[in-house]
Amino acid sequence: MASLERSAVKEPQWFTQLNALLKRVARERYPDENPEAQSGEQWTACLLRHLPDSRMVQQPIVNALVNSAWQPQPTAEPAQAIKFAHTWLEAQKC
Repeated sequence: MASLERSAVKEPQWFTQLNALLKRVARERYPDENPEAQSGEQWTACLLRHLPDSRMVQQPIVNALVNSAWQPQPTAEPAQAIKFAHTWLEAQKC
């Protein structure tokens, strides 16, 4: 996570790397859900489902985070994506 924070840039590749990190954690924590095979709305729903609070508030950020991995012009802001990632990672009890 620290490496992603240092290299934060509003580029699809960076968002792909952040999503990959979140998927690695989700795969360890929720292996029966096969998060590594999820994308788009399915992956967004997985992230939100495992977020204890403020799901509705976070939904636009999560949508942008997930979609920014494949959009030529990402809509998510790296700072917001990092903040969400920290919140989500802290909520995962392994």
